Amino acid sequence: MRTRNYEDWTVERWRIEPRFEALDFPDASTDEQAPPLWKDLTLAAIVALLLWIAAAAVFA
Repeated sequence: MRTRNYEDWTVERWRIEPRFEALDFPDASTDEQAPPLWKDLTLAAIVALLLWIAAAAVFA
């Protein structure tokens, strides 16, 4: 049976400095706005209804 080298598991062996530089995300431009929620919900309801109709036609 082999013993593990626990010396590598100590905190002193870890890198203290951050590994990734600060991520720069582009700011969302103010001229692009998301569509209203009612449009998303309406589209989702229509797609769900079409899927139910297709399932009823296939499995009926």
